Amino acid sequence: MSHDPRIRHPVLPYDSSDKDSLSDFQREYFGTRSRQCNEAFAQWLFESNPHRDRNKPVFWVCKRDGIVVGQQASVPVLLKVGDQEYRASWGIDLMVHREWRLKGVAPALSAAYESSADILLGLGMSSAAVRSYSRASWSDMGRLGFAVRPLDVRACAQALQGRAQLARLVPNVLVGGSSALLAGMARGLKGCSLEPIREFDERVEGVWQASANDYHVLVKRDFTSLHWRFDQFPEPGRYKRYYMMRRSRALGYAVVRMDRWRGHSIGRIVDYLGPRKYLSPLLALLIEEMRTRGAAAVFVEHLNKEAAVVLSLLGCFRVTAVTQFMLK
Repeated sequence: MSHDPRIRHPVLPYDSSDKDSLSDFQREYFGTRSRQCNEAFAQWLFESNPHRDRNKPVFWVCKRDGIVVGQQASVPVLLKVGDQEYRASWGIDLMVHREWRLKGVAPALSAAYESSADILLGLGMSSAAVRSYSRASWSDMGRLGFAVRPLDVRACAQALQGRAQLARLVPNVLVGGSSALLAGMARGLKGCSLEPIREFDERVEGVWQASANDYHVLVKRDFTSLHWRFDQFPEPGRYKRYYMMRRSRALGYAVVRMDRWRGHSIGRIVDYLGPRKYLSPLLALLIEEMRTRGAAAVFVEHLNKEAAVVLSLLGCFRVTAVTQFMLK
């Protein structure tokens, strides 16, 4: 006979009266400088989310003797499946006090989270978490594809250590030249250009409307969603945003975060969207933009088979995938 783990370990939605105990717990298990301990980040992520159902909690705690011993949070999104929209939720920040692990607290927190949306999403899970969620009837969707486009061969060879022969065999002029050539073709043949923007505006609604029907399953990326996700982010300067334009019309968008990788600057594509036929020029222009910004390479993770083909044609290498994706 199955039982509800919440009976043994009461789990309740977070209440302001839990603030001090939760803060102590988060400082111990996430670190004082973590985003979990940043009030501005929490306000943005949980309170400002435009897709939150105000009648449902997004944060749960488990307490023993009045002290928080575990937490589970969620980030609501809208998920388009075919012609329908569903309430979905990314599960994040499950953490249990070390003395209460393997005692049913984690399943109790997960059970509370699982009642919060029609579709549950999980990303970046450990092997142990994958096994646990599989037993709870989650579907293993595999790992996100991971592609890398080298732009500075010498820097990449340095970062990889022991791969110096790459720099001798493949000169930078060839790698950089191919990037410029592909971007030039996008501009010349497609009449497309990349426009940096400070923040998203209503033009992105047209991108969403033109793109949505090209993909059977897609997290909603209309103006409201993107404005919250990137423009209202507590550190909006971390992201560089672009429209791909043809004349006065936005055909696609992309968001890049400049990161450090083994001592070198890289461009990490964190989001992009456009109709299928415009993926190639969008990504070609973006790769060239990152080269002009001095990036040693461009990294992109995705779950899009067509994008994998396009990225390969643009000179990207497929590397070992690391980020696990599951849903229920």
